[in-house]
Amino acid sequence: MVIRKSDALYAVAILAVSLVFGYIAGFRPFGIGMDFRNYQSFYDMMRPREALDYFRYEPGFVHLASEFKRLFSSDYMYFAAALSTAALAVKFSTLRNLRHPILTSLFYLAVWYPLHENTQVRVAFATSLLFVASQKMFEGRWAWFAGLAVASTLFHLTAAVGAAGLAIAFYLSRFDFKYALGYIVLCGAVLYASFAFVMRYAVQLQPLLLEQGGGSSPPTILSAANVAVLLFLISFILSGSANDLRRRTFFIMTAIGFVLFFVFLPVPVMAQRFRELFFVFMTFIAFDYRIGSRTLLQASLAFILAGWSLYSSISYGLFSD
Repeated sequence: MVIRKSDALYAVAILAVSLVFGYIAGFRPFGIGMDFRNYQSFYDMMRPREALDYFRYEPGFVHLASEFKRLFSSDYMYFAAALSTAALAVKFSTLRNLRHPILTSLFYLAVWYPLHENTQVRVAFATSLLFVASQKMFEGRWAWFAGLAVASTLFHLTAAVGAAGLAIAFYLSRFDFKYALGYIVLCGAVLYASFAFVMRYAVQLQPLLLEQGGGSSPPTILSAANVAVLLFLISFILSGSANDLRRRTFFIMTAIGFVLFFVFLPVPVMAQRFRELFFVFMTFIAFDYRIGSRTLLQASLAFILAGWSLYSSISYGLFSD
């Protein structure tokens, strides 16, 4: 096998960038941020050869943390840095063959790294597995897709919804857009109509669904980030960029995220979680087109979304105490 010099250099670049940002996520040079103390407390509570099933986190994350602690006898910062580095390296590798991989990687770092690897490390690793699963799906390797989808749920249960969304988006991408989007809206309307009935019983099983989540204000449809994403999707369609199966799939995946976000607004934690889970796949289409006069608007919107998201993350305290 011959390894091209460009591939080798890109692999080195991926590893270097992943290590730098993995270090930031694990060792917190700019401040502790959010959720870090919760994960650190969980990690410190684990003891060798003790039962792990009483921890509230998913079993894949718990057992991986336990094995890391047993093998290296290190504190949580090392584990967080290693897991974040791995998640980033996997994600950057899946972005390698896009039209503008460097711009796309920078987009991911600005929009999603502060929230995922830097804050919600379980979600970060789960979505990295879903990124790879999506590539296997396009290759028609459905056994791999199913295996990676199951593995992702072992790190965050909502990944099961993301995997189902990928399969649905892939199927709908074969149809005309107006039928695909009409079907999504119709399903959303049915879910919305039955929402009160379903949630009446769901809340009895899990009262935490009524919480706002971390004391933050309830999410709104017309937030700056949501408007930027919506305008991007509209311009993406109008410019003709959704011209292959892959781009249509990720477009539909993002559109499904909008519908789920609207349906679950009465339960802010779920609405925000589904939004984050589905919108992250917009990364694949943020700059996967030739940037020219026809696509200048959508490229500008992607830049605006990246800048606004990074500013919001810093302002919100995701990097500081």
